[in-house]
Amino acid sequence: MLDIKAIRQHPDKFQHDLARKGVSSSRIVELLEVDEQRRRLQQELDQVRSEQNEVSKQIPHLSGAEKEGVLLRMKSVADHKKQLEKDLENAERAFEEIMVVLPNPPVDDAPDGKSDEENIVIRTEGENQILILFREITLISQKFLICWIQSDPRRFLDHDFIISKTKLPKTA
Repeated sequence: MLDIKAIRQHPDKFQHDLARKGVSSSRIVELLEVDEQRRRLQQELDQVRSEQNEVSKQIPHLSGAEKEGVLLRMKSVADHKKQLEKDLENAERAFEEIMVVLPNPPVDDAPDGKSDEENIVIRTEGENQILILFREITLISQKFLICWIQSDPRRFLDHDFIISKTKLPKTA
């Protein structure tokens, strides 16, 4: 997941980098707006909780009439607190929904594009690992081997295996 502090400090850089991956810059703007709302709601909720704590310490020292007035006011503060908690939960959910779908920014020398298909192959080394998998036997442990019994990849994907307890002869 991306670092929200870095996004707050350099929103233009993130907008540019994510645009290279095909992500709209409006997603960063939307994320920052939701983050600001979330932080504002958290501050307000903290203030309400602090006020509740201070008043709850004063209630035992108040007389009957004053006490009733303060309790009524605290009831409305408690209702406001519940609403703030609900709003904060919604803001956090919206924040997470945006953060989860944002990709990591590409490194500077990576080609632009939305997916691997748009990348440029610089070099290839060795054999294709899928072909090796289809030709050779994978050692599971020293006692058991899983051998692929046919050369049809669709059969392999359907988990058509043989379990063998024998060791294969070593090849050069």
